[in-house]
Amino acid sequence: MIIWGSKGKETVVGRGNFYCPQCQNQRHYIHKEMGKYFTLYFIPLFRTSMLGEFIECQTCFTPFEKAVLNYENSVAKNAKKLIDVIQDEIESGIPLQVTFKSLLDSGVSKDAANTAISMATKGQMKICKSCEAVFTASLNFCSLCGKSLEYTK
Repeated sequence: MIIWGSKGKETVVGRGNFYCPQCQNQRHYIHKEMGKYFTLYFIPLFRTSMLGEFIECQTCFTPFEKAVLNYENSVAKNAKKLIDVIQDEIESGIPLQVTFKSLLDSGVSKDAANTAISMATKGQMKICKSCEAVFTASLNFCSLCGKSLEYTK
């Protein structure tokens, strides 16, 4: 007697990193396809039909449509634009405290604001010993009081 039939099976198509909307962070993903397979003695031999594909976050294991991979690009582009705006602002002499407050006022979290400012300044900052305002390292004088700036430790 020959035992044949079909069953569904997941296969891994690819792996990578993406921005997970559920975790709200960069995560590893697996790209999977679901297919219906012909089986002989319960062994899947070949795919008879494609049932669909999805992206699965490897942290929260939430499945997403493949379009979620495009979301990462738009988030990265928006982050790059934000960093560019912050760089232009701080290079014009605006203290980092003012930039930080304006980010918070616009709805950006404290962690995201700190990260964005750190990326915009590349971690290099100077402080005015007179008024204690903090600036990007490319500036030499405080735009508030005119005193010389010193590197922060």
